[in-house]
Amino acid sequence: MKRYLTLTSWLAVALLGSVALGSVAVRLSFEQLVQQSDRVVVARVQKCESAWGPEHRLIHTTCSFDVEQEVAGAGAKRFQIVQPGGAVGRLAQRTHGYPTFREGQAGLLLFLHRSEHGFRVVGLSQGVFFLHRDAGRQLAIQRLEGLDFLKDDGRPLILTAAEAFARIRALWKDRVLER
Repeated sequence: MKRYLTLTSWLAVALLGSVALGSVAVRLSFEQLVQQSDRVVVARVQKCESAWGPEHRLIHTTCSFDVEQEVAGAGAKRFQIVQPGGAVGRLAQRTHGYPTFREGQAGLLLFLHRSEHGFRVVGLSQGVFFLHRDAGRQLAIQRLEGLDFLKDDGRPLILTAAEAFARIRALWKDRVLER
């Protein structure tokens, strides 16, 4: 009996541990990221602040960004993303699947959806790409922070930045023509 409980305990820890490491999400294609966006920009993180919500039960983080390049859509040169999770004092709440940002982080290709309090990233962390220079060319590398997918190997999308921008603009143009 003791051996059975030990085995059951280990299985429970293993299963709960794997669930706690990420959120299960529907994988969005590049086209779906564009279709669900109100704006696509390359931006730099200026500041992130976490605070308690109105009922003092949930922590939200607000990050301010400066637009480095407008890729599709239009808006102010500075905008905010508000999302659940963060740290206030010695307490922290983490919401898996949402991207985390660091002050000063630059070269972020963001797929944005308007929300009541600013913007949200489309598809949780699926809508964040790092622009990275490699062997003389600039790449857009998708960041899949804290996400698991049911029918997908979970590999990030990697495109040249030029290809990503061209595809975004073409899909945006088609979207505008359909309306």
